Amino acid sequence: MKEKASFWKKLLVILPVFLMASWILAAWDPTETEGDFYDQIPQEKITINEYDFCVLEEDTYGTFFYADGKRIPIAFRLDPREAENIPLEQEAVDQLLSAEKVYITFNPNEGDLPKIAVASAELSRIFAIYSIPVKGAYSEDTDPINPDIPLKTCSDASTSTKIVMMELGEDTEITSEEGCIHLSGETEDELILAADKLGYNLMGFKI
Repeated sequence: MKEKASFWKKLLVILPVFLMASWILAAWDPTETEGDFYDQIPQEKITINEYDFCVLEEDTYGTFFYADGKRIPIAFRLDPREAENIPLEQEAVDQLLSAEKVYITFNPNEGDLPKIAVASAELSRIFAIYSIPVKGAYSEDTDPINPDIPLKTCSDASTSTKIVMMELGEDTEITSEEGCIHLSGETEDELILAADKLGYNLMGFKI
């Protein structure tokens, strides 16, 4: 049982790095027109705040963002129609977009680690798009201690380095406090949705 727990703890750090690029839906051709795209993807199309999304398989939602003059496809787990139900402080978005480095940190001794890994990966891929270095960290040591994983808490936030503290709490929300972004979820599943709420807004989708 301890070996299994150790596996998931390692995965939680490795998975965001592995998935940050692959979870951008490279199978969609960004050179195509939006009309062609929607013709190829026959699923339901929805519009939220003038942004178009396609309802994809496995309860995911696809759209395009623009970078370097190209349209790039990306998918999220959070239904954009439900995004407004998760409070977000705009300061959190501004702080992260100005960061030179970001640490995504969490308590490795609490919660459903595979789901926390998903939440971390959802957010890590966004920083990769902006070429902002991102690294996984722990908020407290494991037993035994893993010397390869840094310990980072809100006290380590600075002008250039921002901390995303993933944590379970009474509310699902995103708040900011002096360079530390608190990404909170009532459950691990809600934590994933909060990560996507932040991801949407980091990509410029004000929903």
